[in-house]
Amino acid sequence: MLVGVGIGPNLSYAGSIANLLWRRVMIEDGAAVSWREFSRIGIVTTPPAIVVAVALLSFALGVRG
Repeated sequence: MLVGVGIGPNLSYAGSIANLLWRRVMIEDGAAVSWREFSRIGIVTTPPAIVVAVALLSFALGVRG
């Protein structure tokens, strides 16, 4: 469940209210990242992060498979 909670916010702005609030602050400061750029980075970085997180959790829990 802990790994799954991080998927939505990392793949899209709309995945988390915090992302939307930060986007508004960044727009006001002139440093906003486009939806396309955010999604591109999320699509590239989230799957490897999930694989690493699941591997570490399975190692920590002693799951063999």
